[in-house]
Amino acid sequence: MSTVTVRLNKEKSKLFNDYAEIHDMPLSTILKEALKEKLEDEYDMELLKEKVKF
Repeated sequence: MSTVTVRLNKEKSKLFNDYAEIHDMPLSTILKEALKEKLEDEYDMELLKEKVKF
């Protein structure tokens, strides 16, 4: 397993950590899920573009 460092300003750090606490999830899990969803959305959009021929 590798480690990734993300630099956040104080406001973003508080926002993200508060969100993680509210949802009782580790921040790392929330960030991984968000990135996974973003990648899946982009992949789906590429498939749609191929079908529709933008």
